[in-house]
Amino acid sequence: MASNVRLEAILSMLRPCDVLLDVGTDHALLPVLAVRGRVARKAIAADLRERPLDEARRTVARYGLVDRIHVVQADGLRALESLAADAVVIAGMGGALIRRVCEDAPKSFECVTQLVLQPNYAPEHVRGWAREHGWHLREECMIHTNGQYYTLCAFVRGIGADPSYATIACPDAVKLEVGPLLLQRKDPLAKRYCDWQKSRLVRVRAKVIVAPERLEAALKRFETACAYLA
Repeated sequence: MASNVRLEAILSMLRPCDVLLDVGTDHALLPVLAVRGRVARKAIAADLRERPLDEARRTVARYGLVDRIHVVQADGLRALESLAADAVVIAGMGGALIRRVCEDAPKSFECVTQLVLQPNYAPEHVRGWAREHGWHLREECMIHTNGQYYTLCAFVRGIGADPSYATIACPDAVKLEVGPLLLQRKDPLAKRYCDWQKSRLVRVRAKVIVAPERLEAALKRFETACAYLA
C-alpha cells in the first residue's frame, strides 16, 4: 500500500481498540491499515456512496481481511447505532458536517471510548461539539501534505470541563479554531498555518471596500494566535 501521510497520522492518533468504525471510509484504507497494524482487532468501513463501497470491498478482499472488516452502507452514524464499536474515526469532511454527523446519532457513542476526528477545514466545530458533549482532548496535531493543512484531534470521555482549555490565556474562539494543545506547546506547524491564514485574510480584506465583520473577527483570531505562538 502506498504511503499516505494523512492516514498514517490518523492511525498514529488511535489507541489499540477492539472494533474501529471508520465513517466516510472511501476505499477502506484506514481500516485495513488499522487491522494489519494490530491497532484494531476488527473494523467497520462505512460510506454512503456505492462507488466508494465497491472500492472498499475490493481493498478489503485484496488484503484478505473480509472476515475482519465489515463494509456497510450508511448515512452518517445513525444506521450504525447497533454496531458496538469502541473507537470511531470521522475524517476528510468539513468541521460543520462532522459536528452534524455526531449530533444526529448520539446513541452511536454509547460503547465508544475514543474518537479521532479530522476535519478538512473549520476544526472549531469539531472541538466545540466535543467540549459540549463530555469529550476531552487527549492529543491534537497538524500536518501539511499536498499543499493542505489538516488538523487531527483525539478525544476520550471526560468528566467536567476539559482541562486542555484552562492551560493557556487565549480567548476561547482562538483555542477552538487553532487548538489548545497546539497553542500550549507552541507547535511550529500551527504557527505556519496561522501566519498563512493571517496573510490570506489580509489579502482578502484589501480587495473589498468594507471588510465583513466575520472577516475582521477571523483576522483578529489569527493575529492573536500568531502572537501567542511567536
